[in-house]
Amino acid sequence: MLVSITPEIAIEEVPIYAGGLGVLEGDKFIEASKLNKPYLVLTLFYPKGYANYALENGIIELNQDYSEYEKNLNDEGDFEIKTNLGYVKLKTLSLSKESSKVVFFKAVYPDWAVKATSKLYIEESKFDYEYKYVILAKASVEYINRLEDVNDVYAQESLAGLALIPLHKRFRAHLVIHTPGPWGHPVFSSKTLEDEFGILLDEKEVVLTKLLIKYADYVHTVSLKHNELTKKMFPRSDFTSITNGVSFTRWMHDEIKKVYFGGNLENLTKARKIIKEEFLKFLKNYKEEINKDAFIVVWARRMTKYKRPYLISRIIRDIGNKLDNVMFVIAGKAHPKDYEGINYMNEFAFLSRENKNVIYIHDYTIKNAKIILSGGDLLLFTPFSGWEACGTSYMKAGINGVPTLSSKDGGALEVIVDGYNGWFFGEDIRDFIDIFHSSIKDIDEKDYSELVSKFLYIVERAGKDPEWYNQITKNTFISFVKFSSITKIFNSYFL
Repeated sequence: MLVSITPEIAIEEVPIYAGGLGVLEGDKFIEASKLNKPYLVLTLFYPKGYANYALENGIIELNQDYSEYEKNLNDEGDFEIKTNLGYVKLKTLSLSKESSKVVFFKAVYPDWAVKATSKLYIEESKFDYEYKYVILAKASVEYINRLEDVNDVYAQESLAGLALIPLHKRFRAHLVIHTPGPWGHPVFSSKTLEDEFGILLDEKEVVLTKLLIKYADYVHTVSLKHNELTKKMFPRSDFTSITNGVSFTRWMHDEIKKVYFGGNLENLTKARKIIKEEFLKFLKNYKEEINKDAFIVVWARRMTKYKRPYLISRIIRDIGNKLDNVMFVIAGKAHPKDYEGINYMNEFAFLSRENKNVIYIHDYTIKNAKIILSGGDLLLFTPFSGWEACGTSYMKAGINGVPTLSSKDGGALEVIVDGYNGWFFGEDIRDFIDIFHSSIKDIDEKDYSELVSKFLYIVERAGKDPEWYNQITKNTFISFVKFSSITKIFNSYFL
């Protein structure tokens, strides 16, 4: 059996997740169950969820109770784990599909443990932050101790990797790093690590990833470029790159599946028209008057600085109102404590109100993402080069025949061939650059200039030469279905 310990997982039965990691883990679970693989996912149940918003005069955060989703899970009973602060009681909730299973640990007692684990990635104190993952680690170890057929344990990010310390040398231990630069690697207090895991360290605080690499038999990164950058930060030469993928079961539109399984590529253009009509109907939920003949450009990402939503808002402000044949669909939400991200949300809401060809979708869910990423004519993927470990939105679009105009980062470098199945803009940066420093303005200006140039070329040529665009979509579909299946990850995991 293979065990994956993760801070989050996005499955339709329990939609408590923040973003890419959760969706990726959900995709793995879906495909593992389809392949009937013995795959066990361990995570926490967060009764207050992550962040959801309403759009009124501005963006308003909603308080929601996700306890209702417990009804979709099997109650396996309670157990206790021992911490330096006393015993913590946990309820074990699970969902099984074929040979695969997800287990959620829900804190029941004491109050400090319930509070620390109430929300995903949202805490009121460093104590809550650290003990959330101490609880996940110890609960995972306790659950694994009950099993007899575990071979490999994968920790998804260092926050889940604390479990590798007590599991060291008992199983093949894997640490999967999903973050590119030093900004994404959490710092833990040495006292907490000493109190809970008996580790004596000289430093007052320690970079968790640096520590946990010592407890991992294998360390994996999630794209070739990410591997190169990670080796610069953590000098260990044997990191393995396993580029992320996506679940075709989940992300490939039913009309495209007919083409995929039917083997007749000539039906792709017809399928794309049907999908776009469905997308247009969906968009009327957000704006009544829509140009059904417009070329639809999609930007759908988490609202945070390194994803560079400001490049898209700038395009809309600079040239958007001059492009009557183009419709911009923007989707995404921010972490509630990312105030710059919240400002981006409010800006796109404003642009949507003020521009007839802009639609902002603030309630970006898996259900919506399936429609949005398959329904557009062009996806924009714009992270600051060096900051995106892999990304998968361009894969989800690509397997549906939607090409991407991408910055040179993440796994996009491994599949997109400029002018054949997508396009690139900007620099390919292989060093760590602080995007909060004023020096990035020159890079952004150069990237923006090339982004606009490529963007206008694509839009104008697609309008004048539909056959050229249709060929691009066919090239995209062919190459992405070969590259993007998440089953390739299992070919590496289940060796």
